[in-house]
Amino acid sequence: MPRFTALLACSGVTLAASLLAPTARAAEGTPGEGESAAAPSPANAAAPTRLVLSVGTEFLLGMTYTEGGGGDVTVISTNTLLGWTASALFRITPAVSLGLRGGGAANVGDSGFASSSGEQDSYERHFWHLAVAGRYQGKSGYGPYASARAGVAAMIDSAGHDSVTQWAPLGDAALGYDFRLVGTVALGLELQAGVAGFDERGASYRYRDGTPMTFSYGTSSWLGLGLTGSFGI
Repeated sequence: MPRFTALLACSGVTLAASLLAPTARAAEGTPGEGESAAAPSPANAAAPTRLVLSVGTEFLLGMTYTEGGGGDVTVISTNTLLGWTASALFRITPAVSLGLRGGGAANVGDSGFASSSGEQDSYERHFWHLAVAGRYQGKSGYGPYASARAGVAAMIDSAGHDSVTQWAPLGDAALGYDFRLVGTVALGLELQAGVAGFDERGASYRYRDGTPMTFSYGTSSWLGLGLTGSFGI
């Protein structure tokens, strides 16, 4: 009987210990066998970037135009433009962003000229654009992306104190890649193709000596290369 009583007491202690062990582990905050560690609180997770601001530079080649003076001679040329861009994109879904993009560029080959009377003057061409932009990119906000934009463009030709402005609807598409540098700062590289529908009749102004000059761009297309720096908020 004493031996049976001792065995019964030992079994009771073992059972009590096994029942109390999960309670002790819970109080200590350590997972036991068959238990997984608690998931981190959502409050500790990093908030997703909602707004991305960017500035950059772009090189555009194309926009063939016809230039004609007072005679029958016309010249067909292609623009080479170098300029800047700025955009603000708001993430509306984990992979899709919408916003605005604008910029300006100047013809790399701008220079002075001499009129028929021998007067020296300067000549410049500027291209301005503003568009609604949409972008599809991974949930991380970095890596490859595709973008489409639609808006309005203006081409300004000026000689001395005279200038003429032509307006057109604009559309372009781009493929690019954002390289994350640190935090939410990234460096992006993109290839783009665009088209603008200017009036086929063109627009004219007169030089100081009265000679008329007409610029006709019509439906102009171009290819571009852009480099941007962006910051996410």
